[in-house]
Amino acid sequence: MNLPSATQVIVFYILCEQVTSMSKPVSYVTMDERTNLLYMLVGEETEIIVDREGGWQFL
Repeated sequence: MNLPSATQVIVFYILCEQVTSMSKPVSYVTMDERTNLLYMLVGEETEIIVDREGGWQFL
């Protein structure tokens, strides 16, 4: 089981705080153990990934 990096967790927390402040629910969260990417589904269609270095992008 791979754990997210500290930077990944901090960026993930900031993103969660930002999307929930816009009244968007975080519907699903998982970590892909093959790529070490954190995956977040916001609402029903917005997907965000966070890499180990803290970089993030919409899918």
